[in-house]
Amino acid sequence: MKYFILDTGIAVSSVYVETLKSKALKGSLIFNPNKKRIQKVVQRDSTMKKICAFLESKGLLKNRKIGTTAILHSKAGCTRQQWHTDYDPDMCKDVMTKPMGVLFALQNNTYFNVRKQKKIELKKGQVLIFDGDLVHAGSAYDKDNTRIHFYLDSVEVSRTRNKTYLVK
Repeated sequence: MKYFILDTGIAVSSVYVETLKSKALKGSLIFNPNKKRIQKVVQRDSTMKKICAFLESKGLLKNRKIGTTAILHSKAGCTRQQWHTDYDPDMCKDVMTKPMGVLFALQNNTYFNVRKQKKIELKKGQVLIFDGDLVHAGSAYDKDNTRIHFYLDSVEVSRTRNKTYLVK
């Protein structure tokens, strides 16, 4: 498994999306070639807890725990990130339980780039789950986009907060 997409059935209102966007805009610029990708680490609210319950119902929390939860916001004109992994790929080799990343789409036209593949498009309410050593890049955006990102930390692999591993 490298990544998969699931429909969660979790509804989100436009008011909720705007609330999260406002929070994200008070966050920090993150790893990106231009200054149009912003992240705000947050405490999980009731919708985020529903996402966690969904992940647990799919067996994804076995030997994993929910790590950092962040709201990501890309402003129009945000460029694609460099290719990277979120966890040290060497530490992910030969483990029973790989750590994972999770991207929950709050809006249609939420994107994710996987190396050697086309851009993946998510619809509102879908969740993308990907291995922590998957080579990927946050996507470029022509329009503003807000989404939720979780880490599913493995008991076998530690993660250094706010560190990525660049891939050439």
